[in-house]
Amino acid sequence: MKFRAFLIVILLAGISSAQQFSIERIEPPNWWVGMKHDTVQIMVYGKNLSDVELYPQHGPIEIINVHKAESPNYLFIDLAISPEIKTEYNFEIGFSKGNQDTVIKYPILDREDSRNKFKGFNQSDVMYLIMADRFCDGNPDNNKIGDSLDQFTAKDLNGRKGGDIEGITSKLDYLKDLGVTSVWITPMLENNMYMSYHGYAATDLYNIDQRFGSNELYKELVNKAHDKGLKIIMDHVSNHIGINHWWMKDLPFASWINGTVENHLPANHNKMTFPDPYSPGESIDLTWDGWFTNYMVDLNQANPFLKKYLIQNTIWWIEYLGIDGIREDTYPYCNQYAMADWNKAILDEYPNFNIVGEIWTGEPAYLAAYQQKNKFGVHLDTHLPCVTDFALSDAFRNYLSGKKGLEGILIHLRRIFFTTIQIIS
Repeated sequence: MKFRAFLIVILLAGISSAQQFSIERIEPPNWWVGMKHDTVQIMVYGKNLSDVELYPQHGPIEIINVHKAESPNYLFIDLAISPEIKTEYNFEIGFSKGNQDTVIKYPILDREDSRNKFKGFNQSDVMYLIMADRFCDGNPDNNKIGDSLDQFTAKDLNGRKGGDIEGITSKLDYLKDLGVTSVWITPMLENNMYMSYHGYAATDLYNIDQRFGSNELYKELVNKAHDKGLKIIMDHVSNHIGINHWWMKDLPFASWINGTVENHLPANHNKMTFPDPYSPGESIDLTWDGWFTNYMVDLNQANPFLKKYLIQNTIWWIEYLGIDGIREDTYPYCNQYAMADWNKAILDEYPNFNIVGEIWTGEPAYLAAYQQKNKFGVHLDTHLPCVTDFALSDAFRNYLSGKKGLEGILIHLRRIFFTTIQIIS
């Protein structure tokens, strides 16, 4: 009899434990008053959230939809923010399950003065590229972090050298004296990877890597650069994440990424497949769905929740930091229909902003096909303002390396400009 009673207690304890839930992350962590983008989808991650009931407070913010994911540990909550909100506001959402109740406050912040921000960049700018880890070590104390997964030392070619945000900030006067007007900085998001110096394999899309500094230090850098008349261009990646990203332990949806860690397509580096009207569909799939490397997980921008996440994440960083432009990495490897929506959303919010897509090909016709309002014949307005001009870059490099003499470079340039004129006429 005692044994049966003990079994009942154990079973009841198991039921009680199964009902417990937790909230570990909310992304984006906040939004702002007076944004054109006034409907926000927040990702709530924790444990056992799929059957949690929500009890929002009544007021100028409304929950218009709650979406469950395939994983029971995610909820996607759509918030409509009323234009009536003119100042900072904390929106309370109650979560309830069984005998457990939790209330979170979601902050809607005041926007800062934007007169010195979001300026964009153009042909008149002198741009200076900084690889953050390789530029200047302003704070040696942050060169290592306790839980780092980096397998390389500072002595290795692929190891970190200690460059950081404080180092960049210390050299702003130097950059200004050089005649620089805009600074493009390689990604500085958390990259807790076995090889992480370059920053292109993020493991957290809302936090700066501790070895570079912090979100607050990046914001301070932007403000100080603006005070000196320098623009800041953020290097951004929508195509992939690092395999150590926290999502990879528990994906919201199987379609959040293309393929799996064990079974995925390799990248096809043929950027011409999408603009070419005669390309077979599987060739485009290889470009969009292939993994850039085995440690860079390819994101599926066609998933509507991920597409919205990427749009909001980008807008969040632009608003938080006050940056002036974005250089978008590995642009042709992304789903181009999703990226057209991404570009449009950003430029609708920030009309003076600029985005340059990295399209690594030297053929002007294929480069032009990725640009907005192109005449190439692709039935898609990409909304992408400008592209990296690798055609002109190749011509100059061929000349400077001695591969082509002056006559060769002139012929090369003539072909580039003639092709470009034909495209736009």
